Amino acid sequence: MTAQVRVQSDPGRQAAVIGCAEAGRHLAILGLCAAATVHPAPGRHFYLARKARIQWLAGASATSKNDVLTGHAQAAFTGRRTATAHALLGGRGGLVARAVIDYDVLSTSLFVRAFGSAPTPSSPTGNPYGAVLPLSGLTASGAGARASLDVTADLCPGHFDERPILPVAMIGTAMTTLVDHAVGQLSTDPEVRWLPGIVEIEAFRFAPAGSQVDFDVTPRAGRTTPVGLTCTARIGTDVIATSDIDITLSPAPGTGH
Repeated sequence: MTAQVRVQSDPGRQAAVIGCAEAGRHLAILGLCAAATVHPAPGRHFYLARKARIQWLAGASATSKNDVLTGHAQAAFTGRRTATAHALLGGRGGLVARAVIDYDVLSTSLFVRAFGSAPTPSSPTGNPYGAVLPLSGLTASGAGARASLDVTADLCPGHFDERPILPVAMIGTAMTTLVDHAVGQLSTDPEVRWLPGIVEIEAFRFAPAGSQVDFDVTPRAGRTTPVGLTCTARIGTDVIATSDIDITLSPAPGTGH
């Protein structure tokens, strides 16, 4: 599968034309489309991204904000109900990122068993990814950053109708937003930016509409070059997702640092 990708979200402090959470979101969608083309069974199926490893390939100025990026993905089934996609994202300046995404694949009957009913196919009426994520209680210090997110149906367009569940892409967006704030504490340069290296994220359970997800980002001991950060998402005491992000700090353009 191949598709054009247009940037929809502000990358924040990331020294890139597209944030790593958004890049992962586009590649995960492209990967599940590729998996759907090779599904051995007929009928409707649901592809739930569970785990991803993103390797960032671009430098701080490898692409222009006017570029239209292109994504490529190939997928194969690794079991009766699992699939894996290998995906690439690039622009005129070269490759931006590559990703490996693992999916659980549910038939309609299995989806109904898990969620109570299958959603009616429809097109989302809004796109929350272009808006600032409504995090609350945000704090940041040298020990990391914390914030909470109240999950509403508006944050889950098409995921799924009648059973709104926070997409993993939204979890990733919240985590990279907290990385922005943590980076602000790691440097004396108020304009400092960062580039991702290897990003690994895994989702363990769902966050339904009406729940509150608490996020925290903490530095990993012993990782200074690149800086290692661990991100955790919880509902109460239950961990619903984790990610490990290696980053390098990059001065703002024109600072000469």
